[in-house]
Amino acid sequence: QPLPEHAFFDTPQEMFTTQLQRWLTKTGFFKRVILDDAQQADYILEVAVTGLYGDKREGQPAQSVLEMQFFMTDTHAKAEEVVFQTGLHIDIDIAETTPSNTVNGWKTALIKLLSTLEDDLSSYFSNDPP
Repeated sequence: QPLPEHAFFDTPQEMFTTQLQRWLTKTGFFKRVILDDAQQADYILEVAVTGLYGDKREGQPAQSVLEMQFFMTDTHAKAEEVVFQTGLHIDIDIAETTPSNTVNGWKTALIKLLSTLEDDLSSYFSNDPP
């Protein structure tokens, strides 16, 4: 059980989804990026945070670790097939696994992860425009 001073205000899923929405809006790949399931969309991007921790293994540098899985479906395709998927794992070396160092490492990891996702989506859409 985490100590209260080390707990999240929001779930990691909610925090990263908000950042992902902002990032995707800035990319220009989509006319709109919405979080409301009630609105119609051409594509649905499902995201799962599969790793979020500070790693301090013996003999290894301390690291902040962020791992996310992405699945995009085309709502106009038959059976809403998955048209794009990727899993990204980012390790950021930190001085030590204190809460503030770990969180700062996650921030850096998220920027790298979103940049990689943007490149991957750019490649996808250049081959198959929406």
